[in-house]
Amino acid sequence: MRQVVLKNQHAIALKKLLYNLSLYVETIAQGDPALILAAGFTPSKDNRTPIGIAPKPTDLRAEVLHPGTNSVHIRVKHWKPARFYQFEYRKADEEAQWTKVLSSSSKTLLTNLEYLKVYEFRAAYLSSDPLVINYSETARCVVV
Repeated sequence: MRQVVLKNQHAIALKKLLYNLSLYVETIAQGDPALILAAGFTPSKDNRTPIGIAPKPTDLRAEVLHPGTNSVHIRVKHWKPARFYQFEYRKADEEAQWTKVLSSSSKTLLTNLEYLKVYEFRAAYLSSDPLVINYSETARCVVV
């Protein structure tokens, strides 16, 4: 039993040492793959490819799941590169401003809506280029 405990302690110490060594190599190499390979480490891949303009969201759905709560569940098809999802709503048949709701998830719950009013909803993916917003088709729902 003692040997197992000692082995685990040495494994933890070795992991800390390798982690500190990797930080040192990262600092000295400054992203140079030749230096990283020479130190015995594998260079990591850069997964941050520029996305550009986000596509138009699809499968927008607005549903009243719990009648009487004056709330609407709204969701859109998930897009992995999206940093945020921007949901917007307004009363239908009015030229009012859209109310924006940001979410880190592809679905959200909108609350405090007026009872028996028709609302319009739309959504957009927010990516690395937030200046150009590509909105989904609008969906309508009656709050009950």
